[in-house]
Amino acid sequence: MKKTASIILITIALLQSTFAIDFQPIYENQLLEFQDNSATFYFSSGKRLWIDSTKINTNGSLSIYPSKDIIKGTHNCYTSEGSLLGKEIIMSGDSILFRNINDSSIIIKPNYTNDIYWQAYKDSNIIVQARIEGTLSDAVNKTISFKTFDKTMSPLGSFLDTCKIKLNKTNGIEKAVDFLHFPFEGITTISDFGFDKDNNFSLNNVKNNNLTWAQVYDFQAGDEIDINEVTSILNQSSLITTYNKTIKRYLERTTIADTIFYRVDREYLNNTSYIHDTIIEKITPNPYFDNLSYQAITIDYGGYLEAHVIEGNDTLKTIPSIIETVGGSDSKCLNEPIADGCFSRGIYKKGLGGPYYEKCEGTITLMSRSTSLVYYKKGSTEWGTPLTLDSKEEINSNASIIYPNPVKSELNIKAEATRFLLYNLTGDLVLNKDLNCFEETISLDGLIPGTYLYKLINKDNSFNSGKLIKE
Repeated sequence: MKKTASIILITIALLQSTFAIDFQPIYENQLLEFQDNSATFYFSSGKRLWIDSTKINTNGSLSIYPSKDIIKGTHNCYTSEGSLLGKEIIMSGDSILFRNINDSSIIIKPNYTNDIYWQAYKDSNIIVQARIEGTLSDAVNKTISFKTFDKTMSPLGSFLDTCKIKLNKTNGIEKAVDFLHFPFEGITTISDFGFDKDNNFSLNNVKNNNLTWAQVYDFQAGDEIDINEVTSILNQSSLITTYNKTIKRYLERTTIADTIFYRVDREYLNNTSYIHDTIIEKITPNPYFDNLSYQAITIDYGGYLEAHVIEGNDTLKTIPSIIETVGGSDSKCLNEPIADGCFSRGIYKKGLGGPYYEKCEGTITLMSRSTSLVYYKKGSTEWGTPLTLDSKEEINSNASIIYPNPVKSELNIKAEATRFLLYNLTGDLVLNKDLNCFEETISLDGLIPGTYLYKLINKDNSFNSGKLIKE
């Protein structure tokens, strides 16, 4: 926060009294939530707004900076420059100014009477007038509508003419347009812009609870976490599956300044090796993670920008993987990524570490990934089923037998599996067979001779895979 709380609050009160503005759109102690049914907001948007910071300007006006979001402007063009309420809100005299993405102002005058039109916006192409609707006796709610004109003051009849905003004297803004992209020049329908003209706000006076990095990795001696990871990827026409199982038993904790050191008894098992050793884990501060949830965060990778929204609360946070960010060289037009399959999200849990990934399977690349917390012990609390990694014999415990290979007609399968999938080399699914017994025989008479890729889905949703040749 860019403020000294007591001084700012006193100053805000004085400014409001001086300027007689009773309809401030957003207040310091409020959290605004809203629903948007259009494509205006990026799918990981938190759809929450609050005052991120304030500033007293040299002319005595008050600048309010709403928390940022990722907002869609036009087709496949996103920005993390501001919020639905614009980049900045300026309280000055009898006016509220909403600053758009081009730093132009949209002027709202809530204390005007309903018989007066004022110029809310002007540029080289469009003039926007606004007025208060309703009766003068309603001193609590103010509804504001717009009319658009060209530079000769001929009515345009644009999409903006159908939009309204609503202010409440005590609750702030209750309905808003997208002030960041105002005035939507050239837009005639909602589908053109992906814009919902009826963004309704509601108050949630519970401030945004926040999970920190230190709380995620908060362990004590005697704690244990067991993790199962399965990754499969298509590599040169063959599916390669990797299994990793890890047991961490926390033996000792040492804190020096803002860094935590853990001595950990670790067992680790993958497809080819078994390790049992003692390691030191070092947990250092992570200010990036500690940012409040539900606000846009932009990272500059040498001129290429990536932006995303961390979601969560005081017990769990999720962070998009790189594939789920929007990126580009211009912060005013970031591009939505395109990828095969689902978008993987890193899940961090209070006192249980992370990241954990739910199963995410591609349809073209035949890639699958999951990282699961299968057991933990925290003090006297236990959950799940602990792993047992006693010897290297377990390395092949998930081994399956598929024969003959090459196969002419009938394929025999011996496996603790629930489903058999067969793909051609272009990624098309050509066979999908449920398995009900440990030993089954499948007819392949209808298949064209050639090379195929198979997947055996195990009971724990992991899978074995390989190459199958049909003669």
